[in-house]
Amino acid sequence: MELTKEQEEIEALKLQLKAANEAKEASARQVLEAGEVVQDLKKQLAEKPAADEEKTYGKVTVGKATYDLVVPSFNYLGEIVTIDVLNQKSKLAEQLVKDGVSFLQKAE
Repeated sequence: MELTKEQEEIEALKLQLKAANEAKEASARQVLEAGEVVQDLKKQLAEKPAADEEKTYGKVTVGKATYDLVVPSFNYLGEIVTIDVLNQKSKLAEQLVKDGVSFLQKAE
């Protein structure tokens, strides 16, 4: 059976329509996947502390003021200092506050 020119055009258009529908479905899947990624990223962002919320590694009291240690440890004159050391050596803590070290910040 021989197809007429019009029938051939109809068959060609059907193939184009099928390809267009497949592309549309693929695009719809991509949009859904992108939406899921966005939701996941929003969730992760909500769980992450704000950038201005600095992590602290403990508190030390010097005089009447309380200070946050914003690093886990540091070297001061050859000694490794942690929050435990600062709490045990009040004179060292006083000296560091007097010197205005940046890793001891006044607690609010």
